[in-house]
Amino acid sequence: MPYSLDRALRSCKFPALKTSFFPIFGSVSPLLLLRVNLKFFSLLLPLPLLVIEAGAQEVIISEFMASNQSGLLDEDGDRSDWIEIYNTGGAPTSLLGWFLTDDAGNLTKWEFPGIIILAETAILVYASGKDRSQIDSELHTNFKLSKGGGYLGLIQRDGKTISHAYDPEYPVQLSDVSYGISMNTERTVFVANDSLG
Repeated sequence: MPYSLDRALRSCKFPALKTSFFPIFGSVSPLLLLRVNLKFFSLLLPLPLLVIEAGAQEVIISEFMASNQSGLLDEDGDRSDWIEIYNTGGAPTSLLGWFLTDDAGNLTKWEFPGIIILAETAILVYASGKDRSQIDSELHTNFKLSKGGGYLGLIQRDGKTISHAYDPEYPVQLSDVSYGISMNTERTVFVANDSLG
C-alpha cells in the first residue's frame, strides 16, 4: 500500500505541544490540552522518501520539561522528561545524523534517526535515558535532563555546529513546569471598507 500523507498524519504518535508565552503548569491539566494545536504534527517518514537539508537556526529546541512528575506518559507508562524540537523553517527538514546532548563537551551524545519534521511543526523526544531511535516508535535520548539546571543542545550533522542550545546553562527547573522559547504569533484580519457600519 502506498505511503500517503493523510495516513501518516492520522497515525502520527507525537502531536506537538504548542509552545506558549508562559510556562505550562500541570502538564496533564485542561490548560495543556487547550494548548495542543492539532495543526502541528510530526511526520516520521522513511529516509528514502525525502531528505531535505536544514538551514542554520531553522530547527530549535522550543521547549522542554526537566522534572515531569505528573505530565506526559511515554509508551512504557513512565513520566519521562521531554524535549520538543521545532522546525521554524518553511520546508520539511531531515534530522538524520543530528544530535541532542546535555554535555557541552560531548556534542554527539545522542543521534537522531532519519526522521523528517514538516515546516512549522515539532516532534517530541523523551529525555529518559532509554536510548531509543527507531523511526516507527517514540524517540528517547540516552540521557536525562537535570532538574538542577544544565546544558541542552541541538547539534547539526557535522557534530560541531550548534543549531540551538540553552547555554549558558538553563536555570533550576520546577516540577511539571516546561521551559522554553516564547513563540509569538500574529493574526491579521482584513475587513473591506464598506463592511464597517
